[in-house]
Amino acid sequence: MRLLNWFQDEPPKLVQWMKIFIAGISKTGTTGLMYLIRNSMKDSPLEIFEPKVCPPDALATDNDVLAKALISPLLDSDSFSTFDKKITIIRDPRDRLVSVLLYSQFHAPYSREKKKVAKVMDVLRHKESDPASVSIQEIMNRMVVANEDPEVTLDVFQKRLTAPVIWVTKYLKKMTGTLIYKYEDFVTEQYQSLEQYLGFPLTGEAVVPDNLKRVSRTNRSGNWRSWFTEEDVRVYKPIFSDWLKAYGYDPDDWELDTKPSIEQEHCSGYFAKLIREASGSRRRFL
Repeated sequence: MRLLNWFQDEPPKLVQWMKIFIAGISKTGTTGLMYLIRNSMKDSPLEIFEPKVCPPDALATDNDVLAKALISPLLDSDSFSTFDKKITIIRDPRDRLVSVLLYSQFHAPYSREKKKVAKVMDVLRHKESDPASVSIQEIMNRMVVANEDPEVTLDVFQKRLTAPVIWVTKYLKKMTGTLIYKYEDFVTEQYQSLEQYLGFPLTGEAVVPDNLKRVSRTNRSGNWRSWFTEEDVRVYKPIFSDWLKAYGYDPDDWELDTKPSIEQEHCSGYFAKLIREASGSRRRFL
């Protein structure tokens, strides 16, 4: 009876820990979104960066947990299914294609070979000077030639860059109760749906640590209209249209910029930065 009276007079303080899981394919803003949420949380959470499976201590800890993972066939999504909040960030696959095309050369095996680097750099500079005259297909082919891997043809390389959108659909069929959030809303700071879902305001900044700065390129959307050519539209419209329709993008809008413009820092400059940072490695990337 005394025990009962004690609880009635002084109820125990309940602390509600929140476990948040962010997922998306590469180059969709997962890292930036993680740090936006991290810097908006009142207390410091246990941070888990790109695991393939949820660590046991993340499930057992009496603390907030913030995890972010890249969607792939290797991700054990079931291990995160009990998290309180699950967010899936998606992005227009045309913009993502441009971004991942350049980033795919990080740790390229030819990074120390100046002549091969120069040939890729040449096609990117040509793209900057006259965007409509150089297709994405041509850039891809130049990268394939530079890598000199007989198993990686242009067709294989293209499929490796476009296949992840299929992973998103498979992931969402499996991971129920997740908020689908668009990269386009993230970069324009439209956080209302996120704040409502999470239950707290996102007042922090999406500041990425210096050692991860390479993942950021333009932080904008719609740049594909200057990058794509009519040839690229013919190639990628059949690949992406159904996905665009399924996730709320206009599958019929393939209008290109009449005066396309590509900034050096987002093209050859970005490529040069990646090569400089990765030049110490010969790890295969393609």
